[in-house]
Amino acid sequence: MKRFGLIGTTFLSFMLLAIPTIGYGQSQDPQPQDKAKQQQKQNKNKQEQRVQRPPQRVQQRPPKNARPQEQRVQQPQRTRQQRTTTQPNRNTQRGTGQRTPKNARPQPQRGGQQGDRQRPAQLQGTPQRQRQWHEEQHGAWQQHRATHWESEHRDWRERGGYHGYRISDSYYRVHYGRAHWFRIYSLPFVVVGGYPRFQYAGYWFVILDPIPEYWGPDWYEADDCYIEYTDDGYYLFDWRYPTYAVAVSISF
Repeated sequence: MKRFGLIGTTFLSFMLLAIPTIGYGQSQDPQPQDKAKQQQKQNKNKQEQRVQRPPQRVQQRPPKNARPQEQRVQQPQRTRQQRTTTQPNRNTQRGTGQRTPKNARPQPQRGGQQGDRQRPAQLQGTPQRQRQWHEEQHGAWQQHRATHWESEHRDWRERGGYHGYRISDSYYRVHYGRAHWFRIYSLPFVVVGGYPRFQYAGYWFVILDPIPEYWGPDWYEADDCYIEYTDDGYYLFDWRYPTYAVAVSISF
């Protein structure tokens, strides 16, 4: 009986010692499995994040790289457009003839001049009246024509200087000089005391010198003339014969 008692007590003590170790072993066994599961979940999450991230990077980066490309492509187009727009302007300027030769005649500035507004009524009448007007003016200029102009004409110095009416400088620059020519045939014309006179830009000009015989027979109708103040007096010039200055005076 004592042996059985000893055996029972040893068996119980053995069992008491073995149970905690078994429980401890069983409690330790599940931990590696949980860790493995957690690692698998983490790996899955990382893979999902890696799969999801690349599209975001692709969407964000292209606009940064695309902007300079668009600017580089657009800049040559703008320069080409500027070149194409500027070239026609150069061609039109060359075609319009803005660059005139140094010795070329200045263009007339007839707009707004009183000489053109005072067109004689004879030119606006019937054809018969216009023909009569042409004959009268032609006859007057033929009678006032010189035979030897060098000996027959006198400039204003030889006449003792000009003492008549003087046009103001501001009005003169706008209406007279080489840049403002006209044709006498289209202006009011009369003969007073044997001296022809015509009206231009508000003033009547009396022809004192004879007309040079070198001028054409229809110079008053075909040639461009202008009034210029030079050598202390007013003179009539013909563009075809600029060396001949015909003395004129201003009358009202």
